[in-house]
Amino acid sequence: MKDKKLVFKITNEQGQDIEYEELYTFKNEKTGKNYMVYTDNSIDEDGKVRVFASYAPSLDDKKLRPIENDDEWDFVEETINTLQGNDV
Repeated sequence: MKDKKLVFKITNEQGQDIEYEELYTFKNEKTGKNYMVYTDNSIDEDGKVRVFASYAPSLDDKKLRPIENDDEWDFVEETINTLQGNDV
């Protein structure tokens, strides 16, 4: 049985609805923030699938916010590498 993926839309600054697919969700126990890693399945200039990450302060607050500091990005990148089985 395949896992059902969460698919959602975000309206960009030009008013276009862009469809995204959730890849991972996880929580940082130190900060209490919940992170989502997602993609629009587009390809970047290097031929790789574009991947995005955002956070929500709690499970009750579902509004995604941008990650704005290097420590959080390091945590997200390390977690993605662990989930994918890559060496960090």
